[in-house]
Amino acid sequence: MSPDPRLLSVATALPPHRFEQAETLTVARSVFAHRLRDFDRLAPVFANTGVRLENVRDVLSIADGAIVGTSFKVDGNTWNPVDPARARRFMDVVNTLR
Repeated sequence: MSPDPRLLSVATALPPHRFEQAETLTVARSVFAHRLRDFDRLAPVFANTGVRLENVRDVLSIADGAIVGTSFKVDGNTWNPVDPARARRFMDVVNTLR
């Protein structure tokens, strides 16, 4: 047996059900709001990974906000410093959505 890693298969999994954020929020509010005083403060959904200039429009169409890191970095590398021009381009797109 070879010590080198081998790719045995590739597949894409799709969940059997899809829940839209607005519908999910409505159901969650009906179940929890009367028991949880801070429900509306705690309810927003934030995307926290993989948000890039190329997909921020789609992400923010289903999320209330995003936590962005690597997209702002020089060459998109996590360990590099923030690239002000990249951050500005990203926020220019975000600001058109508000």
